[in-house]
Parts: sequence; C-alpha cells; structure tokens
Amino acid sequence: MENLTSRVTLTTDGWTSDHQNHGYFCVTCHYIDSDWKLHKRLIAFHVVQYPHDGLHLCDWLRNRVLEWNIDKKLFAVVVDNASQNFGMLDGMKKWLNDKSSLLHDGDMFHIRC
Repeated sequence: MENLTSRVTLTTDGWTSDHQNHGYFCVTCHYIDSDWKLHKRLIAFHVVQYPHDGLHLCDWLRNRVLEWNIDKKLFAVVVDNASQNFGMLDGMKKWLNDKSSLLHDGDMFHIRC
C-alpha cells in the first residue's frame, strides 16, 4: 500500500453477536492501480470491545489506517446508516482534516450505503 500513487476508499461494517456482546468489525480497502485495475483488500477483521460507540470505533479505525500507512491516501469511507458510524466518521474526518489529508476538506469522505 505504501507504493500506491492512487487514493483509497474503505468500506467498513460491524455486527454484534447476540449471546456474547462482542462486536466484530471488518475493513476492506479499494483502490485502482496504475494499470486502471480495481483491487480490494481485506485489511482488518477484529473483535472490538464494548462499547461500540462512534468514539471507540473512530479510535479503532484510525489505528487500522495508521497500521497500513494510508492516512494520506484516504478518499472516502463507505458505511451503512448505523448511528455509531456518524460519530466514527465525524472523528475521522476531523483528524484527517487537521492533517490536511483529505481532498476538498472531506466533502465526499462519508459515503452512506
């Protein structure tokens, strides 16, 4: 990922087990290479400790982005309309804008599916 010249888009989703109250979260990274081929890579699949609120999920996603060194390559994140995703991406957008990492101040950063 460090050698990519393109921006990347992440898709993230989570679910909670009924009986254990464990949250499972996954992140897929999508990008187009220099030959215009679309790629997708699963970059995280983790148990995230409770609570699964926007603040904790923001910290979790920030750590995944830093692990893969893509903080300066992010274009957008696609999430469903779960309420905690709004808090997660508000925090991510602020963090990335403070680093001047997003295009157009992140106007297209949060994509809802």
